Amino acid sequence: MPSPEEDKLARMLREFQDAHGSRPEPIARHMQQLLDTPEIKSMALEAIRRGNLEKLGMVDEPMVGGDYDANTKSLRMSKTLLTFADKQFVADKAAVTAAHELQHALDRPRVVQRDGKFDEDIRQTVAGAPPHDYTAALKSYFDETRQLEARASISAFNVAVDIAKRRDPNADLKQVYDVAQDNAPTFIAVDSSKQSNAYALKPGLAVDAGGKIDPGRPDNLETAARNYYDAAGYSERLLGSHLEYIRDYENTIHERLLKSYPDRPAPQIQVDTKALGVSGPLPAGIDDAGAPKPAPGVTRSLAPAAPAPAEPASDPRRADHPDHAYFNLLRGKLPESVPDNAVAHAMHQAKLGGMRDPAQVDPDQVAVHSGQVWIGGRTPGFRSSSDPTQAPPMAEVGAQLEASRLRSPDPAQHQAQEPKDAKQDAPRAPAPAGL
Repeated sequence: MPSPEEDKLARMLREFQDAHGSRPEPIARHMQQLLDTPEIKSMALEAIRRGNLEKLGMVDEPMVGGDYDANTKSLRMSKTLLTFADKQFVADKAAVTAAHELQHALDRPRVVQRDGKFDEDIRQTVAGAPPHDYTAALKSYFDETRQLEARASISAFNVAVDIAKRRDPNADLKQVYDVAQDNAPTFIAVDSSKQSNAYALKPGLAVDAGGKIDPGRPDNLETAARNYYDAAGYSERLLGSHLEYIRDYENTIHERLLKSYPDRPAPQIQVDTKALGVSGPLPAGIDDAGAPKPAPGVTRSLAPAAPAPAEPASDPRRADHPDHAYFNLLRGKLPESVPDNAVAHAMHQAKLGGMRDPAQVDPDQVAVHSGQVWIGGRTPGFRSSSDPTQAPPMAEVGAQLEASRLRSPDPAQHQAQEPKDAKQDAPRAPAPAGL
């Protein structure tokens, strides 16, 4: 007899079917397939049992593979992933993404507490004397978000381990890497300096006998936070929207008080970016308390700006770099929101996947979908994907490209070997045609 949680999950699936079953894409069937994945079903049922999951939905936005809304208690999955989940690698990506978001559902009490504390910190700061400094409020929010994202990334990795071992009880790290896809670089290092890629667990991580990572171990959690949250510049990405939220709240209170105090000065809002470990421009009307200021009475004349340092020889943006034409092809096809180092990283992944020359790339299959850079080849079966937020710095990507070239000196020889290399050596997650 089905449990109450199973009955509720079935009802949620029926509601999703009613909303999306008439679409030409097999979206509703693939949502059912996703939730039939044993690990995903177990997490969903536990989230329902805790009262943290009540609705399933679909999201059709660039750079979003899925999300969990703690207010509506809803899990949404990407339309792209649900459309093409008949492909195993897309189904794997959907499962890993769902595991990440369902961990947020399981952690909903912490999410709600974090958000409530942030709002309370804002209210207390607004009520205080100017200037209103939000450094502490933001640091508290970012620190908790860092922990939550680390926990979610570990859950996603552990589900990838389960899926890989269900297919092969003796699955190695390469097989886990292939399932985990964009979540893999957080936990698995790939040494591409040898003839065959070597896979190893990243320093600071420990796995149990089943190959899983225990998020309860502080060293595991800190390493995941550093490799996932910090490496992606999460705090920096969150800073602007959260400061705008603060500014809007301040302005709303200010407008109310102006009715009784028409001479009230505009709010003074500041944050110390240095203390937060972030950089970049702040929204209008917000000062950086951490920016260096001249001493009183000291005047400074502006010296001519120093010329930008030249790119190192390994940088594919250089006109004399062997991969410059390849880089330019991808750069021209990808939006400006994808930084240059992420473009170069996508190029490196495509080369590992068998597309070693720009002539092998189909320009019509270069795009961003569900947060991933997808590159398709002119030859069927040659495809790759990469996560822009996980791209290493340009210097590191350049070194990887150089190492790949050093072990692949003969292009003609590698052209003949591409189908074998692409199947055996490349850590890739190919994209379905038409993405």
